[in-house]
Parts: sequence; structure tokens; C-alpha cells
Amino acid sequence: MMPSSRTEGMIELMKEAAAALGQVPPTFASTGEAQTLTTWEGCLCLSWTAVVLWGGGYHSNKEYLVLSSIEQRFQLILKTITAIAGR
Repeated sequence: MMPSSRTEGMIELMKEAAAALGQVPPTFASTGEAQTLTTWEGCLCLSWTAVVLWGGGYHSNKEYLVLSSIEQRFQLILKTITAIAGR
């Protein structure tokens, strides 16, 4: 599923937030997973905004995350939400 123009706008806000925080911007891909259900209902959804900033073994029994990445990801999500609220 291709992202809508609204989702593209939210991706740009997140990239701007990452730059303002001095973080490497996340990469985005349309995966067609659970977020597809919410987008069909008109909701915006960015997958991969959880704590997994550094880690590996995604979606396997060896999946892990680096605990120190949690605070950075939270800061990014908070800054993005604040930007959305300020529009």
C-alpha cells in the first residue's frame, strides 16, 4: 500500500523533528502490515515509531533492541506529535 499525501506529510514532520533533535532521520517503507487496517479507515499511521531505533532480528524470536535507544525515539515521537498539534 502506498502512503497517502497525509502520511507523506507526517513523514516529513518526523524527518524535520529528527533533524531538529540532531538525530538520524528514520527510514520509511510501505510494509502492508497492521497499519493497513488503520489507513483504510482514514487514520494516519507510522509503523516503526516504537522503541526500535537500534536493534536487530526484527519480527523473529531473536528480535532485540538497544535500551539506550528508547529515550531518543520517545523524544522524536514527542516532537513529531507536538508539531502535528501545532498545525
